[in-house]
Amino acid sequence: LDQLAQREGKPLVICMALGSNTGGHTGENALSLYLNYVCRKVGRAVAVAAGNEGNKGHHYFGIVPRDQDYTEVELRVGAGEKGFQVNLWGNAPDLFSVEVIAPSGEKIPRFVARKLDRQRYDFVFESTILDIQYELSEIVSGDQRLLLAFQKPTPGIWMIRVYAEGNLENTFHMWLPVTGFISDETYFLRPDPDTTVTEPGNAEGVLTFSGYDARNGSIWYDSGRGYTRNGRLNPALSAPALAVAAVALPGRVTTLTGRSAAATLGSRARSLFPERGSAL
Repeated sequence: LDQLAQREGKPLVICMALGSNTGGHTGENALSLYLNYVCRKVGRAVAVAAGNEGNKGHHYFGIVPRDQDYTEVELRVGAGEKGFQVNLWGNAPDLFSVEVIAPSGEKIPRFVARKLDRQRYDFVFESTILDIQYELSEIVSGDQRLLLAFQKPTPGIWMIRVYAEGNLENTFHMWLPVTGFISDETYFLRPDPDTTVTEPGNAEGVLTFSGYDARNGSIWYDSGRGYTRNGRLNPALSAPALAVAAVALPGRVTTLTGRSAAATLGSRARSLFPERGSAL
């Protein structure tokens, strides 16, 4: 689309009504960096949805106390869950490692993080398979990333003990996959509704739209919330997201609810009033 607009000499507004919890929520993944490049061009704008993760229990924010070895994160896994991933991100130069305890009490011992390592564990008393990948310095952000991939997880309460080494913040974030890629019955028992804007909505150059209820002016409870993990203000704008009138195939009138509707309205307004820029 960018190449087409450049060839035709026309402005371009791109609407991205999709989002993912993969990435560090700082707007520094490959797609976010490319969108920043597009946004720097004259006559370009990118409207991105903030996501529907604000009230889903898919984000956890934790602090490892300085006077304790670890903090415990409780994760409920629903029946019939086939598999999912947990992404843990910690700010450099603090180092984090994990210990996993299954609902039966079986424990995967703490594994000391290395530069880039991967371990696979088969639980003895359960059919669960757990892959843990440690990345001490993620290639773009430089922060630490731990990926926990569960296959055939046993339903119940799982415990993830997070250890920290260092005398700085000792803060970390954990994300589950977005709604639609994980069971509704799988979530953190003590979730944090903030820092739930999905990628690439955390890119610095895009216009990220949260959603609100135009009938009473209140923020839609499922709408993704800021800030970014590195403290930038986000989302930038808000648009109606509840029962938004639209046209569906083959020409019938319908309604939309969610961040897709908000981002679509935002991109439409941006194309109609390009002279107003980000102050729209």
